[in-house]
Amino acid sequence: MTGGKPGLELAGFQVHDVRHVFGGQYLSAEASLAPGDSTPVSLQTGNLASLFEQFGASERELIEMWRTNLDQLGTAGRVASYTHQPPEHQVRSAIVINPNYLEEILAMVRTAHLTVDLVDAVGWQAATCTSP
Repeated sequence: MTGGKPGLELAGFQVHDVRHVFGGQYLSAEASLAPGDSTPVSLQTGNLASLFEQFGASERELIEMWRTNLDQLGTAGRVASYTHQPPEHQVRSAIVINPNYLEEILAMVRTAHLTVDLVDAVGWQAATCTSP
């Protein structure tokens, strides 16, 4: 894994390890100050306008995907985004914003004896949870 390493090295650190943690949501790095004097570095930013255009296009695609998926979920019943409270009984689908909490949320929904489709907001995959 090299993500983050060049930036840390440019900032004067010697990188020992860089890895993804918490389901790939965070980048963790272990580093120490590099030996010797720090040398000022000139960064090349590349074509920022092109990067902004790519970001804008990706954002529009993501918004359209969310609209389409929410419309589809809405045809089956009420939809809610999930916080740390069990969805109301009237909710048919609940969107789990952070998939790292899916198992915990499934357990809460089962404990509350609810039948609800939990939808992973990242992959848009549903897990139907039916109470015992």
